[in-house]
Amino acid sequence: MEGNKTKILWSSVTPTVESGYGRVTREIVSRLIDGGYDVMNHGYQTRGKLHTVDGTFKMLDCGGTKYGVNVIPEYAKKYKRDILITLFDPWIFPDNMPYLGIPWIPYIPIDAEPVSWIQYNLLKKAFKVVCFSEFAKKELEKVGVKAVNIPHGVDTNVFTPFSKEEKIKLREKFHIPQDAFLIGTNGANQWNRKDFPRMIRIFSKFIKKTKANAYLYIQANPNGKAGRAYNLSLLAQLYGVKDRVKFPEKNPANFPMHNKGMAKMYNTFDVYLSTSRAEGCGLPILEAQACGVPAIVPDNSAQPEWVKGHGWVVPCSDHIVVLTTPQHNKWYLIDIDECVADLEDAYKHTKKREKYGRMAREAMLDYDWDKIVIEKWIPFLDQVHKEMTARTRKMWAENKVFTVRNGTIDVALVNMIVLRGEYSQLIKLSKDDVWLDIGGHIGTFAIDIADKVKKVYSFEPERKNFELLKQNVEENKIKNISIFNKAIVGSEDKEIELLINGSGNTGGHSLISVKDNYIGKLLSGEVEGVSTTVQCENINDTIKRYKINKIKMDCEGAEYDLIKAMDFKGIDEIILEYHFNILGLEKYQELVDYLKETFNVKASNIINVTGQTKIYCVKK
Repeated sequence: MEGNKTKILWSSVTPTVESGYGRVTREIVSRLIDGGYDVMNHGYQTRGKLHTVDGTFKMLDCGGTKYGVNVIPEYAKKYKRDILITLFDPWIFPDNMPYLGIPWIPYIPIDAEPVSWIQYNLLKKAFKVVCFSEFAKKELEKVGVKAVNIPHGVDTNVFTPFSKEEKIKLREKFHIPQDAFLIGTNGANQWNRKDFPRMIRIFSKFIKKTKANAYLYIQANPNGKAGRAYNLSLLAQLYGVKDRVKFPEKNPANFPMHNKGMAKMYNTFDVYLSTSRAEGCGLPILEAQACGVPAIVPDNSAQPEWVKGHGWVVPCSDHIVVLTTPQHNKWYLIDIDECVADLEDAYKHTKKREKYGRMAREAMLDYDWDKIVIEKWIPFLDQVHKEMTARTRKMWAENKVFTVRNGTIDVALVNMIVLRGEYSQLIKLSKDDVWLDIGGHIGTFAIDIADKVKKVYSFEPERKNFELLKQNVEENKIKNISIFNKAIVGSEDKEIELLINGSGNTGGHSLISVKDNYIGKLLSGEVEGVSTTVQCENINDTIKRYKINKIKMDCEGAEYDLIKAMDFKGIDEIILEYHFNILGLEKYQELVDYLKETFNVKASNIINVTGQTKIYCVKK
């Protein structure tokens, strides 16, 4: 990381696309670039080599797979990116998002409750999580995901109240009678989340009750794709308001309206209406209010946050379980009669409506994009930079917190052992188990299994690792882990030399030296390093003293001598990491054959890039 600015790879809808995510990307990224940040855009609709769009956005090709996840590792490495920020729904991303070789920060909507297991399983692996609303933050916290709330914003210089003269001209342009009460909305006619049928039904009841000279304008395609959208013109006819419901002359999906055009549209409205069953934000609500148009919204998801105190928040009377997404959570339905009553209130009380409009405009100034980026995004990115350049930082995994060292293997080990379950997926865990953890490192294995077993005795000889092991056990308030700053050996020695790996592999310290690996090079002077004397104790004494019945062993080549010295009586299960890079192939086969005399042995056929594999043994 160079200088004091984090280098960002921003992955989302291409910023020139007139969709919600495209517009949000454009607003945030352009301001970050103006603030001196180096941001490269991985746009889902972008094709071709690296190029600059609108003189601002450095655009990268999407890639060959859905959402271009396949090219992210290449871009991160080639362009030396420090973090990946994705702005999209979390459930569409593959499981390997946290393992792309770059810290992942999803900027996400949560629009319904509860947070699904699909969302949770991904978000728990992120470096940090940023959401759009307090609703999202609270729902994430319920499942143990910590998030920073940075809401979307609005350009209050573009979205601003127009003069009466301008509004008269605009109504003429949009063919709206000057004396009509105009209810307006803006949203995609796709699936059923916006609940346009309920909106038209509410409008119909409002017309019948008040006899008002009123119109409903829906900024959406009235005739979407069959099976995925409603025929809104037909619905208006079915509810007897065909002549009172207006739509854009051109399909907004093909002819999107830019910000200035939308500001003109909002300024023709008397009130903005949302009947949406769920919103991660509801950007048009902010935009309409910035134009001085008060809003009527259902009391669900994020929507009330933008409206309370200067608009109408309508109770929800029922919910449905969502079937059109894989999340199966709840969407809440606006109460029809209550909404009709609030529309009537807005219609009959002009002064109240105008007062709400002024208050709404004032409230939206706090959400101006300049303010959001300067007061929210930049401090957040400064904190990210501080954490990534500090010696240590906190990392959350499976509702557990680990202090890890930047620039070391610590983060990768938390990912592999706690999040991927490289040990827990192989072993059997029981509340009667007493585990011996040989090579405790910073506590990843011990902390991961502690709540599923009776007791863990964790031994870590290297002092700095042990200090973090102690800190992580204490911070997670785990009572059934006992820790020891010692090595486990097969001899009766009380002290032994530990060779310190200085390459950033904090798990690579070893009691073994050979000429063809890092430790051998360290001893021969080819690389810099040190050795230190550590205390140790005999493996069989430890097993007997603590009544151990299961063992995990990751001790950088010392596993061969330990297995050969061990008394297997009382040991039900062993999982160990064999180091080809230290012990070679011949000893591997010898060790496997030796273990097979007592155990059923499952030897992995996967050898990782540093030359290790796992051997899993269960007593016959």
